[in-house]
Amino acid sequence: MALGKNSMGQGQLLHWEEYLDLIRKTNKDNDCWLMLLRAALDIYNGKLIGLAGIPDHKETRERMLREQMKNLLR
Repeated sequence: MALGKNSMGQGQLLHWEEYLDLIRKTNKDNDCWLMLLRAALDIYNGKLIGLAGIPDHKETRERMLREQMKNLLR
């Protein structure tokens, strides 16, 4: 929930996998894979915050995302 001066809104955090799928679906051009890889690397390295399902602990995050990163490179 977010409070503004004159309004209140409710939102939901995207899960990191949903975020990558959103990039894949909304960018159908040739550079899509590069944008997708860049976003995945930012998540993996802890530079992209504000997504659900990403552990704060570095080793846990890297272990969890490692298989997804391999799939992106294939």
